[in-house]
Amino acid sequence: MIDFVKFQIEDVNIDEIQRNELLNFIANLDMKTGEIKTKEIIAEYKNMKFIIKESKYLIIQGSLHKYKNEGVHNFDKFNYSELANVLNDISLKFNINLEKAKIQNIETGINFCSTHSSNIILMNLLYHGGKKFKDISIKNGNYRLVEHDRYYTKCYDKSLQNLLPFNLLRFELKYLKMYDLKKYEIKYLSDIMDKNKLNSLKELLLKDWKKTFLFDFTIDQSQLNSNTKNKKLTQWSNPNYWLSLKKQNRSKQKKQYDEIVSKYSDRVHDEIGKVIYQEFNTMLIN
Repeated sequence: MIDFVKFQIEDVNIDEIQRNELLNFIANLDMKTGEIKTKEIIAEYKNMKFIIKESKYLIIQGSLHKYKNEGVHNFDKFNYSELANVLNDISLKFNINLEKAKIQNIETGINFCSTHSSNIILMNLLYHGGKKFKDISIKNGNYRLVEHDRYYTKCYDKSLQNLLPFNLLRFELKYLKMYDLKKYEIKYLSDIMDKNKLNSLKELLLKDWKKTFLFDFTIDQSQLNSNTKNKKLTQWSNPNYWLSLKKQNRSKQKKQYDEIVSKYSDRVHDEIGKVIYQEFNTMLIN
């Protein structure tokens, strides 16, 4: 449900945070003068970075999911009760009021298994919201991304990233700004303990998946006439073709494509949408 989050603490006691025995703040010092060269000091605890800026601002950022796993990984299940436990643990250990922890960035997404190869799914992600998916280079990973002004749409292979013996993908939204979440009243860490507000994130994730064009690689070509097989499939599997079309023509081609997918494929896009929905619901219930 929730992974990375960045938040600033309002009305924080900086001295108390610096004295906390769980945190070891490190500053960039001038070796000759002993003066701090930057205006921030940083400590880490279970993958979370605690950043004190100008001796008066506290920003905390990192993966809440990894925090649950002692900062090591985030490929397993991370349900509502575990999310609540993590937030309460942070609040207790560092004397942080969750209602005063203002979110600046947040990631919401779902890890899901597929019967199809993760690599094939990622290869066939073509475009989202009028922009092509692009490959991002990460260590031990296969990562596709579309960058929008206020958020990113991401999908990547978590089985490859974590050397797992099964297919595991993650579909995720990363909000760079909180503007799109204002109407859902998601502003503070306390808000992501509200199941109704988390359910709103589920709906946003599903809506975003519906806007994602995944070319269906399971289309049974033996059922197609030569024109569709030799010409249309070549066009439909090319993101540049779709994005070159005017809106009306794109809608017409999408209708034709959807008819073929409905009749002659495993409907992979619909299948994944159902899995995302089911997994998110399971995470909310538990």
